Amino acid sequence: FEHFVGDSGIKVVTRIFGVILGALAVQFVLSGLQAAGFAPG
Repeated sequence: FEHFVGDSGIKVVTRIFGVILGALAVQFVLSGLQAAGFAPG
């Protein structure tokens, strides 16, 4: 896989995965707060 995408490709994929994980974490926290009654919704 590494020789297929190259070094910069790995950095891009890593960044995309980081953004996705961050978004999932935010979503998880927000729904937890809503369930606990801290956030409107």
